[in-house]
Amino acid sequence: GGDGATIPSGVAVASVIDATAAAQAGLEVGDVIRSVDGDKVTTMEQLVVRLRFFAVGDVVDVLIERGGAEQTIQLTLLERPEGV
Repeated sequence: GGDGATIPSGVAVASVIDATAAAQAGLEVGDVIRSVDGDKVTTMEQLVVRLRFFAVGDVVDVLIERGGAEQTIQLTLLERPEGV
């Protein structure tokens, strides 16, 4: 590999979620988000739309893949930055 052609379906964490919220939840750069609250997400757009269903302070189960293994973490939503 190494050419980036075999990216797994999911959304890389790096550019996705407010850094503070991600850190609190235990998300790390390089994690791949597979689903939010049981709903599969494969693109950034899907993820953003999905998160709009929740309010600040909601706790959302997020399925991630890290190092080839899947795990569920609980993400507490913080206020979204302007424009998101």
